[in-house]
Amino acid sequence: MDLRGKKHRRLADWQAYSRLYYNDRIKDVVDREWEAKIKAFMESRAEGDKSAVPVLTMAFRNKITQRIFASESAEIKAECEKYRDREATGGAADVEIDAEAAQVAKAQSYHESVGSQLSKKIV
Repeated sequence: MDLRGKKHRRLADWQAYSRLYYNDRIKDVVDREWEAKIKAFMESRAEGDKSAVPVLTMAFRNKITQRIFASESAEIKAECEKYRDREATGGAADVEIDAEAAQVAKAQSYHESVGSQLSKKIV
């Protein structure tokens, strides 16, 4: 649970889309287009040119994500909007609360086991 009072920045619509659908709808396109870009780079390089192969950047991924998002259905865009609203209001805090509860339960279990071991040694 975040008690610092930190406000959540509202994600851009395409960022929410990326979080929800990167593996299902975006990754293959990024991989395919990146491969084509590297192939074109290698083919255009002069003989003996040892310049470094470009590294996949977030800007490249973001550009593709924005392009794919722009062509998505209204239903998908509405789902992304709901996700943005949840994130902006701290709706992701539910996950944090579950994680914190798991940590508390683990700590309590540890202390109970240590306490029972100590009581056995004392008796």
